[in-house]
Amino acid sequence: MMVDVARNVGKTISLSVFKIKRHFRPLNISKAAVTNPKISLLIAAHNESASITKTIKSALESTYSNKEIIIIDDHSTDDTYQQALPYSERGLIKLVKRSEGKGSKAAAMNYGSNFATGDILMMTDADTLLDRSALSEVAKYLSLPNVIGILGNVRILSGDKGVTNLLTRCQSYEYLVSFELGRRVRTLLNVLVIIPGAFGALRTDSAKKMAFYDIDAVTEDFDLTFKLFKSGGKMSLSQASSLIHTVQVIGRLG
Repeated sequence: MMVDVARNVGKTISLSVFKIKRHFRPLNISKAAVTNPKISLLIAAHNESASITKTIKSALESTYSNKEIIIIDDHSTDDTYQQALPYSERGLIKLVKRSEGKGSKAAAMNYGSNFATGDILMMTDADTLLDRSALSEVAKYLSLPNVIGILGNVRILSGDKGVTNLLTRCQSYEYLVSFELGRRVRTLLNVLVIIPGAFGALRTDSAKKMAFYDIDAVTEDFDLTFKLFKSGGKMSLSQASSLIHTVQVIGRLG
């Protein structure tokens, strides 16, 4: 218990240093950088009919206008595709269906990237709601010449079927302590920070050079991050948040 408290206090202090550093040393955006890059938002979906509509609406409500939203239906056996189809028919999103091979998020993302025309590839999940400023934050940080990848905060919104209980609140706390604060500390120290599948971004040319995701990797997020790190540069943690809409309830109390 004492170790856990000390760890959390240390992370909180580091987070305060991070905030002060950002306040007094603003971002130095290169004049040569693309100031309004096009962002291709890739969303892989497998049997996500319960959440895909909310996710699409969240992406469309982004305040960043220079974007395209690509939904990849990956071997869904429910009506995920049908739920997303009206948005595609109205020209609001690109909707593609992957039916070859086995279901795989990494393979689905690679497939979706073939339809991307943006300067930046951003990855998120089909049960994730994006902060309205998320894409603007991604564009801002990837305008920095030494930043090679972006990761964002991930916070719990609710449990299965919108249920919020003690377990989901504990999971929310764990995300805050173990993920958000930990990532900020590691970003501050410029050590390896994993780009999460729920909220990550990199330049399209970088993704093409390293063939994007390795479909044979057990932990595709780590593999992608490691390949980026080997190319040089640093990861940056966006101030924006994404909200995980559902969390798998693994047990119930009482």
